[in-house]
Amino acid sequence: MTEPAQPTESAPSIKYRKNGLTRGVTEELAESMKHGWADTERHALEPVPQAAHTERRRAELSAAFPGELLVVPSGNPKVRANDTDYPFRPSSDYVYLTGDQSQDAVLVLEPTGDSGHRAVLYLRDRSDIESGEFWLDGHGELWDGRRNSLTESSRLFGLPAGTSAPCVPTWPRPPPRSGFCAGTTPGWRRPCGTGRPPSGTPTSRSSCPECAW
Repeated sequence: MTEPAQPTESAPSIKYRKNGLTRGVTEELAESMKHGWADTERHALEPVPQAAHTERRRAELSAAFPGELLVVPSGNPKVRANDTDYPFRPSSDYVYLTGDQSQDAVLVLEPTGDSGHRAVLYLRDRSDIESGEFWLDGHGELWDGRRNSLTESSRLFGLPAGTSAPCVPTWPRPPPRSGFCAGTTPGWRRPCGTGRPPSGTPTSRSSCPECAW
């Protein structure tokens, strides 16, 4: 009987399911799971109906924060028990500005000078079949369903798309006054990472993972 092959350092991004009896799989099974999958890339895609509106909203946000770095995360799934998550609901700010409802995603508006921003959407790419992430990861596409590729996302939402930042909560904090939380009440701003607003200040709850208030 062939001994189960243990995970290697070649697939560090795989998050194994907590209730699995073993993390090891046989070499025969691992090799078999790499083959026979159809190419499902979608090529004839049109922008989502919200794309025209989200472009205008980003332009308005850019005009309100000239020269500032803006980071708007979609949020992360929360574990309910073992490998069962609560239903995911993305940040309203993120959906309002992108039209996307993906988890583990980040919209970054990088200033291009005294005015204007370059918007980039950072997302999780398709599950990697070669490394086994597709089926070994608890959130692989075999279990959670197909994700859009970066090319597909770029076409759908009208934004350049790249792979996600390694971890949204540890996104580097900008220097003072170089970045502000999205989600604060208009007319009251403060740099990311400076903590809760003063007592009695009427603000909406921040969606910024650096501030967490």
